Amino acid sequence: MKSIDIRNPATIGVANIDVYKTNDENSFSDEAKLEFYRSAKSSQGIIGAKDDEYNGEFGFDTFNEKIMPKSYLPYYKDIDGKDIKINDRPKYVCSYLSIYPPKFGAKKSKVTLYIKVIDKKNKKSSGEIDFIFSNSKNDGINNNLSIVGGNKVKIESNITKTLIIQCTSDFDNDIYLDAKIGTKKIGRIIIMANSKIYQTTIQPVLINWGTTASKTVDPIEHEEFVKNLEIYFNSNSFNQSYIIGKLAEKTHSVTFLKSDFTKKDVLKEMAEETDPCGRINKGGLFVNYGNKGEFVNARNYNALVEERYAALNSNNKEKQIAKEKLDVAMKELIKVFSKDFKYDKQSNLSKAKEFHKDAVVTNIWKKQEVIDAYNNYVKLRKDYKGSVYLDHTKTIYVFINKNIEGGRDPITKTQAYSLNSSGVVHVFNSAYNDKDKYALVIHEIGHALSLQHTFSDRNSNTISENTKTIQKLENEKKELENIKKNLDLRNYYGLDKKYLTIKTLIVYHDETQTPSISYFESAFLNNIIGKKVEKEGDKSIIGVIEIESNPNPTSDISIDEEITKIEANIKKLKEENNKLKDLTGVLSQSKTLENIMDYRQPIDATCEKPFNENFQYKLFYQWQWKEMLETGIENEYISEVK
Repeated sequence: MKSIDIRNPATIGVANIDVYKTNDENSFSDEAKLEFYRSAKSSQGIIGAKDDEYNGEFGFDTFNEKIMPKSYLPYYKDIDGKDIKINDRPKYVCSYLSIYPPKFGAKKSKVTLYIKVIDKKNKKSSGEIDFIFSNSKNDGINNNLSIVGGNKVKIESNITKTLIIQCTSDFDNDIYLDAKIGTKKIGRIIIMANSKIYQTTIQPVLINWGTTASKTVDPIEHEEFVKNLEIYFNSNSFNQSYIIGKLAEKTHSVTFLKSDFTKKDVLKEMAEETDPCGRINKGGLFVNYGNKGEFVNARNYNALVEERYAALNSNNKEKQIAKEKLDVAMKELIKVFSKDFKYDKQSNLSKAKEFHKDAVVTNIWKKQEVIDAYNNYVKLRKDYKGSVYLDHTKTIYVFINKNIEGGRDPITKTQAYSLNSSGVVHVFNSAYNDKDKYALVIHEIGHALSLQHTFSDRNSNTISENTKTIQKLENEKKELENIKKNLDLRNYYGLDKKYLTIKTLIVYHDETQTPSISYFESAFLNNIIGKKVEKEGDKSIIGVIEIESNPNPTSDISIDEEITKIEANIKKLKEENNKLKDLTGVLSQSKTLENIMDYRQPIDATCEKPFNENFQYKLFYQWQWKEMLETGIENEYISEVK
């Protein structure tokens, strides 16, 4: 009889028949499945801080219903590589692994996993498992990875064994590692494509107070804090998502005048407070959240620190001084104008008609304090040469200020924070001295690369906000259709939109942060005094003052065009809600036990136990890896290692 290699049916052109028989020694039942684990302890169901064998040294993610909400299921795939829907009851959910190409060293290109066959029908079964690598694009066997010791492993059910995976060359597409008994697949792990590894520069900036402000940036040697932060970044966190952090050559040290921050109400001195547990919380200088809006001054602190540092670092100090003077003039103009501008936050054509009849904006603009504020703005505008911004190219900034704290008061202090997707982190004194200091900063870098808290149900929030917006837009559309028939009010639609735009700018200033000069001029000044065409392609804008001077208001806004825009927005929001409806629901604080974007404080914390003792910052989920990469690439915070 002709000798045939039955292990490779492709060589003999056989299809649709079982040519790889189960070894007679195999006693596994048809319910046997093989699971992959990151450590021996995790194979025993031990997770969180109790699993001290895994601390994020490589990327490993597996769905675990004990520490993950059901809403995460659609982020994972079943054993056949198919998407999982929220109401599915998959018999198997694939784990995920990230591993580096060999040029990054053996420590990163070789990973020890743990495997165990779970066989509920035959708890004493045993046999030989065949491990096969294949490209996720179904283009054949993959040779970029290998198993140390060979692809065949003899194993007994419920007994944990090691499986060492080695990367021999990089690969463009995800690779499946399947565990098979004969032709039956009983396990799979997805190994994330690694042909593109990314890097970023971590630029520490030390903020000091002094009697004389810096004229230049002072490069200084790195402290142990930032040296260890780099290690943590590359060994226990972002290494999982194929992002390498490299410390800048030097820490940048800058000195500012404390009075520049306190006189602008960005910072505020607070007395010590005793919390309900009897602990004394030191007072000092805090970012002044105030009552106008939780993050108004937090954002203003960011802007002041970042822009002043950027100006010094790019030799643009005079440019920044001119910009700050113009900011002050802009804020004064908004302040004196808004005292008598009492327009609604929503569309109100009757009020627009009333404002037009009384020439409200025109009369405000004639007031001496408004005239003085506007003239001062025009005068300072001549010296304005543009704003100064951080150079974010391939860089994440970590600003360290050991002299202040964040937060509303000494008890509820914020140790560090980052505006979402900003590429910037601000670290304060209590974080700098915390036992989890490096993890706290890494948590904030996660925010800086777009991640949300695990306990924040952003999808539910998005759906809720979208639903409110849809309702608002539908009402607006209905109103517009009625306006078209209402000869008395329809001519006030464009004027109403202008009043609303001015009001929105004022609210943004009061509740969010200081607006940019370009936003202020386009939304506020241009809608009040108008704008003439200065160059080809520009569109002239009719100002409210001109409209109020005419007995019959005219508008540069078309009702039909607005209805078309509204319909498009409604469609877009409904489509987004439909995509997100199955991705809602989260766990409360610290319940993930391990995710870096969680908090260590449970919501039921006590004086005796302020932290969850089994919580440890140690990993990102694989879908978080992808989100950070997408944001980092899009905003150019990271670049591909060549």
